[in-house]
This record gives sequence, structure tokens and C-alpha cells, in this order.
Amino acid sequence: MQLTIPHQYQPRPYQLPILQAIDKGYKHIYFLVHRRGGKDVTFWNAVVKRAFEVKGVHYYLLPEHKQARKVIFDGMTNDGFKFLDYIPHELIASANAQEMKITLKTGSIIQLAGTDNYNSLRGTNPITLAYSEYAYQNPMAREVLSPILRANGGIEMFNTTPNGHNHAKDLWDYAQGRQDWFTTSQNAEQTGVFTPEQLEEIRQEYITQGKGLDMFLQEYMNSFDAAIKGAYYGDEMARVKQENRICSNVYDKNLPVYTAWDIGYRDDTAITFYQIFGKEIRIVDYYANNGLTMPEYIDILRSKPYKYAKHYFPWDAKITPMSSGKSTIDVAREYGLDNIELTPQLSVQEGIQQLRMILQRCYFEKETTKELVSSLEQYHREYDEKRGAFRPTPYHDWSSHGADSARYMAISIKNEQPEDDIRAAQKFANGYKDEDQIGIKIQQYNEQQTINKFINESILFNESDTAGGW
Repeated sequence: MQLTIPHQYQPRPYQLPILQAIDKGYKHIYFLVHRRGGKDVTFWNAVVKRAFEVKGVHYYLLPEHKQARKVIFDGMTNDGFKFLDYIPHELIASANAQEMKITLKTGSIIQLAGTDNYNSLRGTNPITLAYSEYAYQNPMAREVLSPILRANGGIEMFNTTPNGHNHAKDLWDYAQGRQDWFTTSQNAEQTGVFTPEQLEEIRQEYITQGKGLDMFLQEYMNSFDAAIKGAYYGDEMARVKQENRICSNVYDKNLPVYTAWDIGYRDDTAITFYQIFGKEIRIVDYYANNGLTMPEYIDILRSKPYKYAKHYFPWDAKITPMSSGKSTIDVAREYGLDNIELTPQLSVQEGIQQLRMILQRCYFEKETTKELVSSLEQYHREYDEKRGAFRPTPYHDWSSHGADSARYMAISIKNEQPEDDIRAAQKFANGYKDEDQIGIKIQQYNEQQTINKFINESILFNESDTAGGW
């Protein structure tokens, strides 16, 4: 029996260099291509070919787990050809539909997954990582998985259509001119997938249906210049970057730390760590995971070097499920988490507006808040393709959890009493030995009026008031 790999697949001229780059030994491949440009059919066949040639675990990753099933495991091409049929049936030892795992007779495993739950991929040992629609994926997945490839000599592959100036653009810029990267950009005028007349018709549809010319240029001409469609905090986060408010040394050990939680019962729990000094909001850390118990999340907090002032839980953390008889806040308190407060029950839109207002005062610790920054940039309204308009609700994806925890932070800050800022400032100044040192720090943070108030009034400082601890 003689088999040909790729099987039942004839690459178009602009797709062939991807397969050739793998054969030439490139470890990093980036395929930037327009809508309907055959991203998945190209990458899927590349992964099948590599799994046939190199024994190991090969991951095919989409933004969401459900997309991996819909697009690839149960999916078909425009011609009605099943993606799984690109694997010769004679090569398949078993196919686990529940896990979306295909084992080949060569010993290789092809695993489909979504990066919306990238923590579930920790501890694995893939030799191929193929990211489909990378611009819509959680960028932390690559940070978790890339060290594995450096250790085992594997390869990573990225395909995407642009989605504004986000992590996909950053990686594209990084890859340019690097000898160990193969990159290719193919827009709709270059590939020949559409005739000039068809492409002009699509352009006119985007303009008349309200998507706009910028969106057409993004999705068909590979432009990164368009804003993320429907992004709630696009302008605010652009200003954060322009003003260099993502930087190092944001955390100050003399200030207490607050936390704001988005508690996921079936998906991620996200925690934003922040400090308040006068008008400044310093976001010093971020943590998200899923599948952990409340005591495990509390252990994460205890492992960090912070002195905690308050922990803000969502308003519904007080609800008691019939199954357990204990609310989330009860469980947390039983495990020793003190100074818990519930955020007021506001609508999502009210919370979004409050976060928009305070983002102009926020500073982000560069290394520890990357995922949160990406979440805030990506968080967007859902688009109704049939109506040609945005829905009034956010689209739920990997970015939702971080954005929700930041929204709870904004609500909690608005709910804080003015005295809290004074006490935090007092604790901050008490970390310095003399008035000269205090003065220098006051000038640095432009908070002279706030500091003078507590110094002149000689407010007594009690550590237990702001560092509630455990």
C-alpha cells in the first residue's frame, strides 16, 4: 500500500511555501492571510504531514475549545470535504471524539484544543504547536507553551487575519527579518481567491453595511491599522500605551494591595491586584486559572509578597447553592480570607463605563499584568452578522474574565471612602525615615495635597486598618 502525504490536498501556490518551510527546518512559521484564504486547510495538512513524519504529540489550537470541534473535528471545507479525511484512514489507529484526539499508527498524536483553557495544556510535551487565528487567541498560551518547544526542539506555527494592533501584530513585527522565522503575508489581491470584481463587491458591502473601509482593509488586505471591532476599551488602552503607563516598578511595598475577583464557577476565575495612591491606580499583578478550589486561590494570594487591604468579590458571591449549603464568601472566610467586601450590584454597562473613566488613572506593572492588558485590549461587543450591527452585550471569550475582574476593580474604587486614599498615602509615607525622603516621594507622584492633609492633621496610622491579612 502506497500513501501520499498530504492526502487529498493540493496546495495553492501561495500556500505551498508553508509546507516547504517546515521541510527546510524552520522552527517558527507565521502565515498572515485574508479571510477565506485557506488558513486552516493549509495548517491542518501541514500538521498531518508533520505527525506522519515525526513521532510525537502535535497540537492544533483554536481560540476556543468549541471552535476546535466545530471548525476542524466536525468541520468541512468549502467543497464539503471533511478535515479529518485529510488523514488517510489507513493511518488512524484510534480517534477519540470526546477528547478530539487522533492517534496514528506511527505513534503520533494529533490533539485539538482551545487556548481559552490554556492552563489545561501545562505539563504536556508537544513537538508541534499550530495556532489558528492567533490574533483572537489568548497570548498567554504561547508564554506557557513556548518553553516546551525550546526544550524539545519542536516547531510553532501561526496563522491569522489581523485583528487590530494586538499581540498578533507585536509577534509579526518581532518576526520580521529574523533568520529563524519564516513569514509570509498574502492579501486578497495577491492570492487570486477572488476576482477583482468579487473583491470590489465585498468592499462595497463592508462600506454600505456599516463595517467600514478600515475593516475591509483589515480582513482582506492584511492591515493591522484598524481598531479591534467593537472594543470597549480600545481608545483608553491606546492612551495607556501612548503615555507609557505600562512600565516596571509600579508596585510599592509600602502601599497595601487590594484584589478584585471575577469568580468563575464553570470557567476562569480572574484576580486583579491593585494599589491606590491619591488619584493613581497601580495595577501590580494579575492571576487567572480554572478548575481550582477557593482554598487553592487563597493559597495563591498567600504566596505573593503583598499586604492586603481588602478583597472585593462579585455581589453574587453571597448566594448559597443548595448543593453545598455555603456561599463562596463563606468558604473564603472559613479558609481565613479576611476583609472581604461585595461589590455593589451594577449592570455590566455601568461597570464598563466606570472602568473607562478610571483607566486614564491606571498604571500597569509590565511583567505581571500582560494577560490583563491583552484582555482589556481584546474585550469587545458581539457583532451580529445578520443584522450588520453590534449587539449591546460583550462577546464572551478568553478576554472576558480579566476584563470583568478589572470592571469589579473600577466599581470597588468608586465605592471606596475618601479616607482610604489618605490612609494608604500615610502608610506609604511612613516607609520613609525623614521629611526629606517623604518630600521627594511626594513630588515624584504629584500628590502633595493628599499627603499634606494627613501630615498636617497628624492622623494616627494603624497597620491593621489597611493590611487586613488573613
